[in-house]
Amino acid sequence: MSGWDIFVSRVLTKREIRMALAVILGIKQGNIVIVKSISEREDVNDATEILCQTFLCGDEHFPLRIDIYVHKQQIAASNLSIFKKLSDIVRADVLVSDETPDPVSFWLIHYGNGTERTIVSDSILDEQNMKEIDLKD
Repeated sequence: MSGWDIFVSRVLTKREIRMALAVILGIKQGNIVIVKSISEREDVNDATEILCQTFLCGDEHFPLRIDIYVHKQQIAASNLSIFKKLSDIVRADVLVSDETPDPVSFWLIHYGNGTERTIVSDSILDEQNMKEIDLKD
């Protein structure tokens, strides 16, 4: 299973995540499952194309982490193009891994204001600063 870990500059609702991913990836919102914990996968079925787990982060600029798992192999696109669109749809800045071997090198997508490569602090990636969160619908 492939996917992405992203950080968002505001806490989104499940509805916002589903709507944005459905538009960007061209899939049905009903085929996107969002869970608090990856162990809570009772809603995952054969139609599931995307599974998301959400975390509240200890970072003031990027309080939401979304782990996005792709269940269907036909979903493929450039991280950057996907998350530029996501940033526009949810009206928020987004951090996404830049696919280099450096674990702290990310693309910072500024909502409506361009993209830049950046080095993030270890603290934003520290899982001890993260708490699984059940987002509002």
